[in-house]
Amino acid sequence: MDERHDSLSADPGESSGDPRGNQHVTFRIDERFQIQTHLHSTRTSDAHQAIDSVDTESVMLWMLRHPLTPNSDAAKRFCRRVETIKSLNLSTPRIRLYGIDPGGKAFVVTDFMYGKPLTASRSTGAELQRRFVEAVDNLAVLHEHGLVLGNLSDVTFTVTGDGRVMIQGLLGDFGAEASGTAVLPSPDTMQYLSPEQKSGSAATTASDVFSMGLFAYRLFTGRHIAKEKGPLTRPDEAIAMAPAPSVIGSKVPLWVDAVLAKCLEAHAESRYHNAQELRTAVHEAMASGQVPDSASKWAQRTVMVRPSTVGTLREQVSDGDSSPERRGSRDAGRARTQAPLPALHSSDELALRYEGEGIQPAKFAMTIVVALVLGVAAAGGLYLYKKPAPQPVYSDLAEEMRVHEQAASPELRLPMRDMVAPGVPLARKKQALKIIAESDDPVAYPVLVSTVRGAKGAELRTAAAQYIVERLRRDNLLRSAEVIGKWFATVEQANLSPASSPAYTHLLNALDQTLPLDARRFALSKAYSFEQIVSLQIAAALCLDEDDPNSFLPVLREFLSDQYSMDELQHRNVGALILSNRTLALAFDEEVASDLSSFSPGDLAWVLVRLAEADSNIIFDVAAETLRRNIVPPYQAIFLKTLVDSDRFNLPPAVRRSLARGARGEIEERDVVAIGRWTAREAEPVLLAISAIASDSAVALAAFDTLAARSLETEPARSLVSWVKRTYWDYREQLVKAVGILGNIEVASPEQIEYAFDKLMPFAAGGKLIKVMVNTNDEMLLQKTLERVGEAAPVDEIIPLLTHESREIRIAAVHSLKGHNELNVLQAIYHAYDREKDPAVKEVYHKLHWVTRNRAGDDASAAEQDSSAESAAPQMQEQELAIPRS
Repeated sequence: MDERHDSLSADPGESSGDPRGNQHVTFRIDERFQIQTHLHSTRTSDAHQAIDSVDTESVMLWMLRHPLTPNSDAAKRFCRRVETIKSLNLSTPRIRLYGIDPGGKAFVVTDFMYGKPLTASRSTGAELQRRFVEAVDNLAVLHEHGLVLGNLSDVTFTVTGDGRVMIQGLLGDFGAEASGTAVLPSPDTMQYLSPEQKSGSAATTASDVFSMGLFAYRLFTGRHIAKEKGPLTRPDEAIAMAPAPSVIGSKVPLWVDAVLAKCLEAHAESRYHNAQELRTAVHEAMASGQVPDSASKWAQRTVMVRPSTVGTLREQVSDGDSSPERRGSRDAGRARTQAPLPALHSSDELALRYEGEGIQPAKFAMTIVVALVLGVAAAGGLYLYKKPAPQPVYSDLAEEMRVHEQAASPELRLPMRDMVAPGVPLARKKQALKIIAESDDPVAYPVLVSTVRGAKGAELRTAAAQYIVERLRRDNLLRSAEVIGKWFATVEQANLSPASSPAYTHLLNALDQTLPLDARRFALSKAYSFEQIVSLQIAAALCLDEDDPNSFLPVLREFLSDQYSMDELQHRNVGALILSNRTLALAFDEEVASDLSSFSPGDLAWVLVRLAEADSNIIFDVAAETLRRNIVPPYQAIFLKTLVDSDRFNLPPAVRRSLARGARGEIEERDVVAIGRWTAREAEPVLLAISAIASDSAVALAAFDTLAARSLETEPARSLVSWVKRTYWDYREQLVKAVGILGNIEVASPEQIEYAFDKLMPFAAGGKLIKVMVNTNDEMLLQKTLERVGEAAPVDEIIPLLTHESREIRIAAVHSLKGHNELNVLQAIYHAYDREKDPAVKEVYHKLHWVTRNRAGDDASAAEQDSSAESAAPQMQEQELAIPRS
């Protein structure tokens, strides 16, 4: 990307003023950007897919829905906000451009990003937990730098194809500037509004926490707290009537109820004050496995605030959310099975009791509280019974050693005691640790794991971590050892212990070959909740390291199931799954590259595009293997050949992706744009191939128009395209496919060539097509053209071909002149025949042209030939045809 487009302030021709306070641009949005598709909406802004006319690339264009007055405080605040966001370490699409156009439209242009909203797909509880944590981490970055989101919606957090959670739609809360205008947000963008924002107050970090609580409720349960669209009219009531998240979803982590309950406090001062506090609470809950504050927090919220809410509560619990996109009645039914609520009285019955018996409201409320607490406690009991108990985090190495010693061999018991005995010198402990590490006793591995977690000295912890890696290598888990070793080093560079991560024990258990396979799989799935990348890499490494590669294949598929459908993953081998993911491809591409011959044709085709999206260099090896096996049709193979033959270090990533898609026949207009901007000569056959095979006529036409705008260097493309430009430009749509086929005629089948000529024939009148084919220097094209239109072509175009170097062309030319008796034609035939040396061609002359028949005979007898010529001369003189001899 040209750096001048990355920041408006770098281009004095398009902006003016202070780059941090006044980013007004001279161009209008609709002048520079061609809007293609509306993508997303938030409460204050809209996102569109657009084409940048300067860069001719597809981008994401975010615009505030209402204008900002030029040079106003709001306009300056908007620009300062975007400039700050650009400087942050946020997981967000790269900002290319931003500003305010002359009409007051505030905009931000980012890289185009393929992803889907976090709430749009169903995932396991562990994956939902990871997504929520990453979303909170992003929000915390904003809060740490004094920025309030104030505009959270369903599309604020997006998960990309490789599983990353990204934040977008960060233009800010400029709702106050929209007051008095007709530009109103749609109701479904208002569902995450905090109570104070609804009342007209400015958004704060506590407002973002409330919105995040509503967002998390939908993320974990698959439904909104309230059924109706728009802001919560009575937040307390809506939240009180909503079932606890853990009641709706059986896989919701234990801590979610309490954390969300605090996020959703009606009064801002009672919530987490910002996302940093929320992040701390979540991480502590995940690390300890304990529920923060009180497990009954949500139960307190489900107390009815007035009798009239009883019917609504009963209806909501009984019916659930029946919309097709929610889990609806199925989850509501499960909620009833797990935690049947106490019997609730109707609102009329409650009203009678209030009036007739004079029951004290406080006493009645307490009764309901106790009943509901007991009900939710029962639900929690069932829930905990079904869920595995959280593993404890050990900190006492002596206690763990006592447990391990019971299973250890006698020779290990003394070193294990030395490790924890008080007063033992460090050198002796290190020697004891070495003895343990070099032992073949299976218990040695868990002892090393415990040492990293519980040893008080950093030297012992570091040494134990190194011994773990060495032991994994000794057990032939070479790739797994490499992954865990790099993770150890990364954590230690941050001056932390690997055991400080809640994933530590789970990861090391997954690598313990003495444990049952199911236990190892379960441990790795638990680790994924906390450390996604390293867990994903360990799953792939174990698939490569284990004797049976299918041992951890189900886990790897589970981890990739958010990126692809499970049906799609079921048919792929380990190598294809690894290459389909950016993180895994970068880590293991060399391992997999040596085994490409074992890939099925389907696996090769499947990973090709995914490697292009990941910008992995192994794509060239996959392309070469696919090309070697002749898996794809010839015109699609042109994309592969171009990919293999190009300079891989200078091949633009966009071109690489387009070539990979083209090899699968998945060609779009963006691919034409990318390849059209590629100045290499190799772009020509690719654009011709697109013209030939694109199923979308608009894409084929775009490829041809791109060719027509270039200075072409190859034949027959140059002559064919030039002919269309000069003569039939307005009819080019009918000729595009034919030109594309014939432009790469070396890979065309006879049927495709015949099809192309059928398309050309209506435009072949006047002989110009023959001249075009002569200019191409392609004998096959010229021969086919003569066979099709030679007899109707002007003789001036045919006569020169009587002396063509190709015998087939000469024969076709002789056929084309059949029946012509004009003087100049007879003279040309006579002279050409006289020079012809090939008997087969002469035979064609004899059959078709009388003027050559008197020249036939035995060439060895010159006298006879002269006599024949003289006898023919008077007849020709009578016709005044003086044909001189050569």
